[in-house]
Amino acid sequence: MRLSLITDEEILAEFAKRIDLRRREKGFTEKDLGIRSGTSLSTIRRIQTSQGAVTLLNFIKVLRALDELDNINDLLSPDRTFRPSEKNYEKPKKRIHKRKINTNFKWGES
Repeated sequence: MRLSLITDEEILAEFAKRIDLRRREKGFTEKDLGIRSGTSLSTIRRIQTSQGAVTLLNFIKVLRALDELDNINDLLSPDRTFRPSEKNYEKPKKRIHKRKINTNFKWGES
C-alpha cells in the first residue's frame, strides 16, 4: 500500500483497523489494552475507530502494550487478511469477553 496515494483519513482508518485486529489476535479486551497501555478506554476506542484526535504518545503506548512497537513497519505493510491457503492462520474473534468469576462462594459450604 502506498500511503502517499491515499487521504489522511484513509491512513488513519487503516491504522485503526490494524490496531483493533492486533488487539483481538492477542485476546485483549479494550479495557485490558487500556490498563496495559496506561490510557483511558475512550482513547483506546478513538484509536480503534479513528474518530477524533489521538496523540502520537498514546499511539506509541498502545503499540508498546500490544508488543508491536518494534513491528511498526508491519502496520504499514499490506494487511493480513484471511487466506484459506494459509494453514496456520486463525481468524481472530470479533469480540473478546472476559469470563465472570462466581464470587458467591463461601468457605464451609458444600
